[in-house]
Amino acid sequence: MSGTELERYAKGNALGLAQSDLRNLKTSGQVTAGKPRIDPKVTSLDLQKKVPLAKITDCVDVSAWKVLDAKTKSEVALPKNRRTKYVSNVTAEKWGKRWIVLDVKPQDRAC
Repeated sequence: MSGTELERYAKGNALGLAQSDLRNLKTSGQVTAGKPRIDPKVTSLDLQKKVPLAKITDCVDVSAWKVLDAKTKSEVALPKNRRTKYVSNVTAEKWGKRWIVLDVKPQDRAC
């Protein structure tokens, strides 16, 4: 997506999920405001591999992330029972001097 630099930091599943979320927002005429809070922890790290690999467990908190109508800027009503704080499992590889996020798997459990 234009202006996001997603392709610089994400590939594969991670890039696809982010692009899909952005397309869905655009198609729905919505934007987001605020920032999600994250608390990533490296759960395994293998720097000896030809391509270094990291596994990360993150607690993602989107409770301060508001979805707005793009035209009116009014807040969009979301389901009351939606999970706003959840675990996400992430896989990243070091490509040259940069870590690239390859896979993001949001879990259906709170953190």
